[in-house]
Amino acid sequence: AVADVVEQVEWEEWGPGEERGCKIVFIGKALDRPFFEEGFLSTTQAIRPQFAEPTGPGSDALTRLFRAAPDAFYRMLVFAWTADVSRLGRASKIMAHAVFHDSALPRLQQAAEAALRG
Repeated sequence: AVADVVEQVEWEEWGPGEERGCKIVFIGKALDRPFFEEGFLSTTQAIRPQFAEPTGPGSDALTRLFRAAPDAFYRMLVFAWTADVSRLGRASKIMAHAVFHDSALPRLQQAAEAALRG
């Protein structure tokens, strides 16, 4: 017999350091895994929150660093905690671009390689 089974469990928020994850399980014989993976991934997209430009005294110090010395900005991010980088990316429109845009990953990789070289 074939049936749909859906199980949903509500939990409290994840604690610090607790492993986070979600799972979708397909059970069947000879399933076309690429078909399911590609189909599922085609329905997802990155969350791109909308932000206003930074305002107020001091709120634009990192924006000035990013615009004036992007290499130094990304070197700084390499040494920051992941949670702090994520918070920074949610602080303003320019920081969201600096942290989450597709162009950020190669810049971060270059900064990490430079840090490893010393």
